[in-house]
Amino acid sequence: MSHRSRPTHFFFWALIFSVLLLLTRLGNLQHEVIDWDESTFIIMASHLRVGHLPYLELYDNLPPGISFALAGVMSLFGESLITVRFFGTLCLLVAALACYGIAVRRNSSLAAGVSTAVFLVLASASNFQPTLTEHLVIALLLPACWLLVARRDRLWAAFMIGILLSLATLTRTNIAFVVLALGGYYAWRLWQPRKSIPRLALLAYGAGGLMPLLALLAVYAYADGLDELFLSVIIVPLSYASSQGGLLESLYSHIRIWRSFVYEYKTIFLPATAFIGTTFIGLTLYIAQQRRSVISGDEGLLLLIFSFTSFSVLMNGHSYGHHLLQILPLLAIPMAYGLQGLSRNVAYIFAGLTIVAGVAHFGAESAALVQNWSQREARYEIRKAAELIREDVSIEKAVYAPIHHLVYWYLGPGSLPSRVVHPANLAEESIMGPLVEHGYLPAYELKRFWSNRLDYVIVSPGRPWYFSGDEYQAFQFALARDFELWQRVGGIEVFRRKS
Repeated sequence: MSHRSRPTHFFFWALIFSVLLLLTRLGNLQHEVIDWDESTFIIMASHLRVGHLPYLELYDNLPPGISFALAGVMSLFGESLITVRFFGTLCLLVAALACYGIAVRRNSSLAAGVSTAVFLVLASASNFQPTLTEHLVIALLLPACWLLVARRDRLWAAFMIGILLSLATLTRTNIAFVVLALGGYYAWRLWQPRKSIPRLALLAYGAGGLMPLLALLAVYAYADGLDELFLSVIIVPLSYASSQGGLLESLYSHIRIWRSFVYEYKTIFLPATAFIGTTFIGLTLYIAQQRRSVISGDEGLLLLIFSFTSFSVLMNGHSYGHHLLQILPLLAIPMAYGLQGLSRNVAYIFAGLTIVAGVAHFGAESAALVQNWSQREARYEIRKAAELIREDVSIEKAVYAPIHHLVYWYLGPGSLPSRVVHPANLAEESIMGPLVEHGYLPAYELKRFWSNRLDYVIVSPGRPWYFSGDEYQAFQFALARDFELWQRVGGIEVFRRKS
């Protein structure tokens, strides 16, 4: 491919990726809540927009990167689910463009584009439809990878890689494994110099990595919140991580998660799995031909990033489907290499089946949304419940929602019964223990506000999964003693405190 044709191909595939994302993700606007982690990020970002730093008044068990990112986007485009969901889509587009840019350096434009398109289709599964921390992470990680392979001879690139990976770590702490691995690579090249790596690359990388961290520390120091920051991003996450399963258990869980994807989306993930397997054959042949030059070139660096990103996911504690989103774009790059092998025709067939099935499956919902755009919020039951509460009394009244906590966004921060935003964290001892021990929360926080601090309770039939039997009995007793059923909104029941 000539240098002149590359920009044309890039813009062509950028258009294809944009259309593909709209076709497969626009329909998610019909769903008010897809994943309740997204609800937490929205609440934290909204609170930040009015001047309250994460953790000082409200707590969530994740680094503050996603809160700052969503707060910035909301400030530009307004607080709405459209803003939030399109931000996640934009992150996917950035990751896809960087993925294509990496893959096309050693492969044809078609191979790079098709493998990236398969990644985007897989990223349209329900687990990946809400805007999550993984979306922001890959939007930072993939451009860093592109700089690493395409501009590693430039000192400024090492500096920018440090900034990007630092921001990614401030979004998901597990990316610290990648940061350390790449730091080790730069240190090795300082000891064993090579013309393609500036001698001061390690220094530039470290300086870039420190900039976001120092800026964050300065902001919290100015707000006299360093203790809360240290508690929230160091002590509590370490306590939470130490309570999780081991590496092999996590690996097995993620294999089961992939199997569940294949079962749920047979026409998409089944050919995609066959595509990955077929391209692996081509990749193996490529490695056999290139031999040692693979390790010393771009491929060796990409393997380093892929390995430590995968390790970081497996060390993440609880295994959830959306964790795999960090791996999918990095997997798309070797899939492009595999499309050079003898099995490439079969692989292209499997890729085509995946893309067509994905567009057909998700595009139907997107098309239905466009046809009924004015009715897209008709099923937003939590917002309707919030409007009923707002019309009844002042929004400063405390509301408890063990599942539907997006209601706090509609009603405002004054409606939260606790400093802990995500309701499941209130029942997680590895999180609550350090918070209580350091005086951030009083003991027995959950039962305390059940007793005397609530004005409304929003529930759905059935026991929340994170409640123990005793906790659920205590909750049911308090609900029957102090509250009465006031409104039903679809599948949601709103209870109001008895007069």
